[in-house]
Amino acid sequence: MRILIMAAVAAATALASGCMTERSHIVTRGAQETVAGFSQDDIDRAVGQAVAKLNQVANRYQGEQGRRMILNVKNIVNDTMSRGIYATALSEQISQSLKEELTNGGLFVIYNEALAPSLAAQGIPVPRPDYILDGKLQQRNMRRDSGNYYQEFSLNLQLTDTTNGLQYWTSRIPMAKGVDRARQRILDIAATQFPDG
Repeated sequence: MRILIMAAVAAATALASGCMTERSHIVTRGAQETVAGFSQDDIDRAVGQAVAKLNQVANRYQGEQGRRMILNVKNIVNDTMSRGIYATALSEQISQSLKEELTNGGLFVIYNEALAPSLAAQGIPVPRPDYILDGKLQQRNMRRDSGNYYQEFSLNLQLTDTTNGLQYWTSRIPMAKGVDRARQRILDIAATQFPDG
């Protein structure tokens, strides 16, 4: 039965790909690549916006404290409809991109949570992070009059002070995708039959 369902989904994909309406990527400053899922361009664009905002925070901090901010970047939680390996990979990719951009910008030092305990056990002093950066990638689907779906994603980030637990900064970076009706039906069938795929 599972093989028949997989064959039906594959056949529907092949048929729909030839006649479906064009997917669109809705952005305010022009798209480089248009896909129904997340491309590296989408991730780079969202991370770039987040880092630009965080750099403003870091400049204020450096002016007050006279040093770079030590930041513990947690994995971004994928709270979208994607499941399984893809969802985990997307979460890790966003988190890694954030770490790279923040480190290379020269305003932050990224705290290595995995290495800190072994250094402390050897008696090597490890500075504690000043702030924790964490967040979620969230999704909201809305149907248009044409029957196509408008998918709104947002990368929601927050900066928390480790000394008192207060939220120091927060930002919502919106992303939007248009997905055609035929493609969405195939995705819905696949998600129902293979929820962990």
